[in-house]
Amino acid sequence: MKADSIALLKKLQKLEKGNSKAFSLIYPPGISIEQSDVDDVYDRLKSMGSADRIDLILYSYGGDADAAYKMIIVLREFCKELRIIVPSEAKSAATLMALGADIILMGPLSELGPIDPVVSHPMLPVMVPARAVLRFIEDYVTVLSESRTVEKLPFVPVDPVHMGYCRLAIDSAKEYADILLTRYNLKGKPRTRIESVVNKLVGGGTEAYASHSFVIDFTEAQKLGLNVEKMSDEVHDIVWQLYRTYRTDLKKLQAQKKIQVIVETEKGRDNIIKVEPRRLYF
Repeated sequence: MKADSIALLKKLQKLEKGNSKAFSLIYPPGISIEQSDVDDVYDRLKSMGSADRIDLILYSYGGDADAAYKMIIVLREFCKELRIIVPSEAKSAATLMALGADIILMGPLSELGPIDPVVSHPMLPVMVPARAVLRFIEDYVTVLSESRTVEKLPFVPVDPVHMGYCRLAIDSAKEYADILLTRYNLKGKPRTRIESVVNKLVGGGTEAYASHSFVIDFTEAQKLGLNVEKMSDEVHDIVWQLYRTYRTDLKKLQAQKKIQVIVETEKGRDNIIKVEPRRLYF
């Protein structure tokens, strides 16, 4: 248990009037948000107790979309308002979580990203964006088949089941994003605005961000249409100190060959222990 990080969490809570509580959820790079984490987070939330508002400090490169969605549903059971504070990266499924916040707080180095499902390659032991598979089939194969200069199409092994899986993964991500935006981050906003955000973040077409790792900083998030605010200097100073402390702690755990997700409230730290690294798959 790290006393200085707990002191910083308490300091963050004291900045705001009313019943506000801070909750840190910090994933090591390469470790996914998983279904089993939801149970552990629920236990910590029960121990912390309900609040008018929860400030979730989130650092993660993503994971399972179902788990990310359920994590937000659980968090919302313990508060009337949810703010997600992004000190650095909150990518992929972590960005999906951010859509479930009433307000997303960002700073100079805060970074969201496309909600871009990643699937296994049908022939190679690598993970690839589902959108890349569909883009090849929908765009390039179509162009080749319609070209009069191509006498014979090159043989490309395409598994229709894999294609269907890619489409379902994208459709599922779009549905989750739409639900969270409609209920929370863009509640009451026009459908056209919500659909525009979903298509840009998740859409399988050309309107979506081109890269899985595309950087969505504060300015881009504002331009996209999300309900985001810049952290005040005082809030950012506390959050950045917390982030640097957590990154140092993650490095120490890694050196000890321990894989743990940091979960911390003002009542203490109770990490989620991982047995082995998992691939990021969303």
